[in-house]
Amino acid sequence: VSVLGQLTLNGGTYKAGTGLNNISGGILQNSGSFIGASGQVSTSNVNILSGSFTSPSSIIQVSGNWKNNAAFIHNSGEVIFNGTINQNITGSSSTSFNNLTLNNINGLTLADTSDIAVGGTLTFNNGKIYTGANDLILYSSATVAGVSASKYVSGNLNKFIPQSATTILYEIGDSTNYTPVTIDFTGTISASSGSLRASTTVGDHPQLSSSSFISNRTVNRYWSLTNDNLIPGLLSYNATFDFVSGDIDPAATLSNALVGKFSNGWRIVNRGTFTSTTMQVLALTGYGDFQIGETA
Repeated sequence: VSVLGQLTLNGGTYKAGTGLNNISGGILQNSGSFIGASGQVSTSNVNILSGSFTSPSSIIQVSGNWKNNAAFIHNSGEVIFNGTINQNITGSSSTSFNNLTLNNINGLTLADTSDIAVGGTLTFNNGKIYTGANDLILYSSATVAGVSASKYVSGNLNKFIPQSATTILYEIGDSTNYTPVTIDFTGTISASSGSLRASTTVGDHPQLSSSSFISNRTVNRYWSLTNDNLIPGLLSYNATFDFVSGDIDPAATLSNALVGKFSNGWRIVNRGTFTSTTMQVLALTGYGDFQIGETA
């Protein structure tokens, strides 16, 4: 099926079938149902304003923007964002994808107030996902592929921790640099109901002046860890923070640096191993913001 203009649904049901559906003008669903089958769908904008949208069980390729105000059913399929300018996900309803692939060097932005979630594979072929104040949520079944220094999550990455997990990598950075966090768990994670959010921010912590850090001897970056849902069986955790050489003040000496955790005030935490661009902290039981630097 080839639709040269926009496919508009004002009621009824559109069944995509088993062949390729090339809908070059985008999909506007004001009401009714879109039902995908095994055939791929290729389109520009997707606007799900009402009704239900069932994705193909294979692939839907989206070169424009995505808006979901209603019900999206992933149908165990894959959604590929493959535009040539930055693409946006908006809408009043959170979208839960099965497999999500980004193949756009200019990235994908969560531009509204709703989170998105992935339960299958999150694949980075090109570009970054910019979350803003929203969360990219990975369920405990999710995996991440294709991450590199130019392909990662810029913003909030919230992962549900799989049962029996021992190590989790948070593939995060800012708009320019990939600066991930690795979490090593102590204890036995007894269920997959707990979640942990991570993000990183360029620049010294805004409360640095209330700490003992020397302002011109720091790593000009901090990381935030937030526990929304209790992780069952967790006793403590170690965290390894990655940064880039350009984050380090010229006067700073990493061998003299400590790590402070800010959560209703500052506390120096146990430092582990370090390299020229990583710093480990040990035996943590709480969460907050983490700053690296020399202290007075």
